[in-house]
Amino acid sequence: MSKKNTFFRIFILHCLIYSLCSCISLSRRTKDPYYESFYEKTRLIMMDEEKKIYKALPDAASREEFIEKFWTMRDPDPTTEENENKIEFENRITFANEWFGNWKTFAGRSMGEGKEKDRGWKTARGRIYIILGPPSMVSYGLGWGPLRLYNDNSSPSETWYYRQYELYVYFYKNIPEFWSRDHTGEKDKGEPYVREWDYELMPSTLLLYVMEDAKLNLIHSDYRGDFFKVVHVRATYQEGFFILKIPMERVTFEEKEGRLYAFYSLKIKVYKNNEKIDEVNETITCSFLEEEALERKEIVLEVPYKTPGKGDYLFDLILTDLESMYGAKYRTIIKKKIDLSKP
Repeated sequence: MSKKNTFFRIFILHCLIYSLCSCISLSRRTKDPYYESFYEKTRLIMMDEEKKIYKALPDAASREEFIEKFWTMRDPDPTTEENENKIEFENRITFANEWFGNWKTFAGRSMGEGKEKDRGWKTARGRIYIILGPPSMVSYGLGWGPLRLYNDNSSPSETWYYRQYELYVYFYKNIPEFWSRDHTGEKDKGEPYVREWDYELMPSTLLLYVMEDAKLNLIHSDYRGDFFKVVHVRATYQEGFFILKIPMERVTFEEKEGRLYAFYSLKIKVYKNNEKIDEVNETITCSFLEEEALERKEIVLEVPYKTPGKGDYLFDLILTDLESMYGAKYRTIIKKKIDLSKP
């Protein structure tokens, strides 16, 4: 086989791989019409449970409902027309793109071209700025001062200090592999690599806790308790029944005539082969003697439902505790392949 044919085949293979990667990326965005406008950036401030739920939602309508609820939960003052937290989030995205997209920035505008100018939110400093906001002080290696709105790329590291968290965040220069190997005698290829340098984040356990705390604090206090409860409700579908198990310590009771009552509403959206085919709404009442409630470890709710034929099913369950002061919600997704030929 000639060198020319070998080179041609390698070239074709590279083109096919590139096309396949492009198709995968396009498929993800086509499947989720709100990927770029919502999820791509907003996942930075999402709780882990929200990410799991959003990625499992099967259609645009369910995602629209999720997005509306997401920002409602993060509105610090529902009596005003504006959602101040949403506005602040968008402002931080803009700031990160203007100042962290390229180290050679001036007057608040990156020198990048096209989409390159909007990459600041993806960088380590951009992500921290979006989640935690502006630091109280910054050290560029020559002492502490305010966050400088111009960086000549001369600092080998940056340290951000957040007074409210008593937290130091360390960033260090990510040196390309080219500089770590012996390139004596090679043509100087430094300049293209310099433009690709960025600052990487030095991780720490405290930083992870603070980031989670900052994300949780964005949520209005009326909804914040939901994220302490959602992981404790287990739900399955088997043999024509939805089975939900709720630990007793997560149940809110009302006492009437010596008995304890718990009241729930359950909404189930049913999808078959990625198309919504049904919606179930149930009101459920549980009643126990006080002695019985003290002996039980959990409440088991059984809701009958017969699936219409075989297929790939997705069930979106929202259980609302009607006795909770703010109507605490538990949400979970169940995926189930139904094959009626099996016993």
